[in-house]
Amino acid sequence: MPVTRRDRGIIETGYGLDKMIADLRAMGRTEGLSERLAEVTAAFCEGLRESMPVRTGRLKGSGSWTSSMQGDVYEGEVTFGGPVAPYAAYVVGRGVNGEHPWDEVQSAFEPMFEHAINSEFDL
Repeated sequence: MPVTRRDRGIIETGYGLDKMIADLRAMGRTEGLSERLAEVTAAFCEGLRESMPVRTGRLKGSGSWTSSMQGDVYEGEVTFGGPVAPYAAYVVGRGVNGEHPWDEVQSAFEPMFEHAINSEFDL
């Protein structure tokens, strides 16, 4: 499941989940799936928050997440920035001393999203 970063500092996950969720729905096994995926999205947000640099604390504090499941589509969104820290996209793009510690967080959470879905198949 690829994870991509958009220009405006929003990190998007979910590519490939739609097919897995559709398969689960066809088997009648989606009860509680939205909650499990939301838990992973919340933990993902906290992991990213911990990786953000702190000068004033505004960027770190600006992290938030939302999620929804409509039919076979789960959508989770984690954002940093907004009016509190409008420079978020710049910092995420530039990194800290040329490093992007949040990339490691993204990689660590990819299997967690898959595990939340695979648990429905008892895999």
